[in-house]
Amino acid sequence: MLSVEECMELLDVETLCFEEFMVIDCNMNTMAIPSMGITLDLNESQKRLLICLIKKVNAKREIINIVWYENHQRISDNNYHQLTFQLRSLFQRNGLPANLLVTIPYYGLKLNENLWRTVVRDSHSDVAKDEKKNYAGKETPQQEENKEQPVEKKTRPGDTPPYIFMFSFFMLSLAVYWFK
Repeated sequence: MLSVEECMELLDVETLCFEEFMVIDCNMNTMAIPSMGITLDLNESQKRLLICLIKKVNAKREIINIVWYENHQRISDNNYHQLTFQLRSLFQRNGLPANLLVTIPYYGLKLNENLWRTVVRDSHSDVAKDEKKNYAGKETPQQEENKEQPVEKKTRPGDTPPYIFMFSFFMLSLAVYWFK
């Protein structure tokens, strides 16, 4: 268990970077994802939780101790679970996957670094696609030429939907009944 002074020292940063994925401005209580051009407003607890996770403090009791260092002994697991839910909801409201924050059963939380990399990589590829389009939002003639033509799907006898057979049987039965 960390003392109050150690918790304050751990949280006493102006800006904190998580690799190239995100930057937390502790004075403004914001989290920026530069590759996507997203800035999220955080409350104090959310900011402290992200600081813990970036600094590799992952155990639930340690997170509770640091996030609520002023009164951690009166904080229940419910507060911890509500905070993780709030942070995941914040991610989702801003177009990010909720599982950027991963629960480690019977232990705590961690940031999903592989998913962060994927999100950043995908945002870079989306930017590259947007840059290839001209100002009207249409693709250039060269890009239109490079598009693949849709391939016609040839049906095989086994690909025929079953309702076709039922309809055919019904029509045959109707014809036999009619011309009896």
